[in-house]
Amino acid sequence: MKAKYLSIMCLASALLAASCTKDESDQAKLVISEVSVEANSVTFTLSHEGLGSCAYLLTPAGSSSTLSDAETVLKEGTAIDAASLAEPSSTHTAVGLEFKTDYVLSVAASSASGNRIVRAYFTSAEDPHPSTYLDGPANCYIVSKAGTYSFPAKKVSGEQIEGIAKVDWLWTTKSTSATEQAYLSDITYEYGRVRFTASGKKGNALIAAFDEDGKIVWSWHIWMTDTPKTVTHPGGAVFMDRSLGQWSAEKYDGDDPTVLYYQWGRKDPIFAGARPEPSKYIFYYAKSGTSINPDYTYTWAFEDKPASVEMATAEPMHMFHAERHDWTAAANDALWAETKTDYDPCPAGYRVPSEAELSDLKSVKASAFDDWDGGFEFSGAWWPGVGDRNCVSGALELNQCVFSWSCNARVSDNDSSLHYGRRLCASVDQLYADIIDGNKGFAHPVRCVKEK
Repeated sequence: MKAKYLSIMCLASALLAASCTKDESDQAKLVISEVSVEANSVTFTLSHEGLGSCAYLLTPAGSSSTLSDAETVLKEGTAIDAASLAEPSSTHTAVGLEFKTDYVLSVAASSASGNRIVRAYFTSAEDPHPSTYLDGPANCYIVSKAGTYSFPAKKVSGEQIEGIAKVDWLWTTKSTSATEQAYLSDITYEYGRVRFTASGKKGNALIAAFDEDGKIVWSWHIWMTDTPKTVTHPGGAVFMDRSLGQWSAEKYDGDDPTVLYYQWGRKDPIFAGARPEPSKYIFYYAKSGTSINPDYTYTWAFEDKPASVEMATAEPMHMFHAERHDWTAAANDALWAETKTDYDPCPAGYRVPSEAELSDLKSVKASAFDDWDGGFEFSGAWWPGVGDRNCVSGALELNQCVFSWSCNARVSDNDSSLHYGRRLCASVDQLYADIIDGNKGFAHPVRCVKEK
C-alpha cells in the first residue's frame, strides 16, 4: 500500500521551490509534489516550466554532511528527457531503495536565470518480508546461526547488479547427498535483495544470480561459521583468526578441506579437498566433498584456457589457466587492491591484506612449523598448511605449505609482460617464511584483514 508523503514535507518542498524564484519576471518553475513510496521505490511529480536541462538524485539522508549542489545533480543524477520538460508536469519513479531508510530527493534544473535546486525528504517503506540484514555490499557474507537473512544485490562499490531473473544455490559443502543440501532454503530475489534461510549447519555455499537466459551474472559466498575473532599483528594490522571458508579457528590437520582457495583477483572460492588428486582426477575430491545443484549444468572443472573477468564471473566453479603466469589473457593488477574492489572475496569490513600487512609473518622460523598438525601459530592464531591448487593443472597439492595471497601484484623486473601476485609462502622445508612472487593462476587461501 502506498504511503503518502507527510504534509509537512510537502510544505517544506513548496517553500524551497518558492525560495528559488529570483524575481517576478523569472518564468522558470520547478516544484516537487505528490511524493509516495511503495515497496523499494518512490514516485514523485514535478511541475516545471521554462527549464533547459533537469535531473534528480536520490541519496540516503545523513550519508554525507554536505548535500549535492545543482551542478553535481545535473552531472551525476538521472536526466529527465526534454519531452517530459515540455509538459507542465511529469511523474517519475526511482527503484532500488533500501527499506526503512531516510532519503533526500534532490532535483536540479538549468534555466535562463541560472541553475536551481529543490529537495524533498522521505522515508522508504518497510521490508514486506522481514529478515536479518547482513552488512554489505560484499562478495562474502558470514552467517553464524539459523535464521532468515538478506543482503543487497550490489557490487562492493554499491553498483546495483542488473539483469537478475532469479537466484539459487549453486554448491554447498557436502551434506545430505551429491545433489541435495541442508544448509540453505527459501532462496529468493525481490526488491533488489537476495533472501535465504540458513539451517545453522557450519559449512560453505555459493548463491548465484541468473539472468533470463540462465547465465550467471554474479554470485556470493555464504560462509556459515561462528563469528571469526580478530588478532592484531605486531605491525598493527588486524587479521581474522581463520582463512576464508574455515568454520573453525582451531588447530587441525593440514588435509582438512574446509579452507577455500582463490585465484589471484577472483571473488569466487574454489573448493579444496581431503587428499591430493592425481592429474587424471582433477577436482574429484571437490566433487565428492560438495553438493551441486542438479538443476544446472555447472560443476567443478579446470579449464586449460584463459578467461576474461566476465567469463570468470559467469563460471564461478571453473579454474582457469593462461600463459604469462596468469589466468586472464590480459594482465589486470587492479582486480584486488588496498582499497577494497568489486572482486575482493572478503566479508564487509574486511579485505585481502597487502604485502606489507602480511610481512610480519616473515619472522616465522622453520622451528615454529608444526609438521604433525601441518602449520604454525602466529599472534595467537593458527595458520594451516593446506597447500594449493596448481596453476597449470588444477591439481590439489597438499604439501603442508602455508600460502596466503596478498592484494598486491608485481611486474617482472626482466619482462614487463609478466605480472605476479604476491603471496605468503612458508613451510617446514624452508628456513623462514617469506613474501614471494606467485603465478596468479595458483589457487591459494586468503586471510582477510580489517579495513582501516
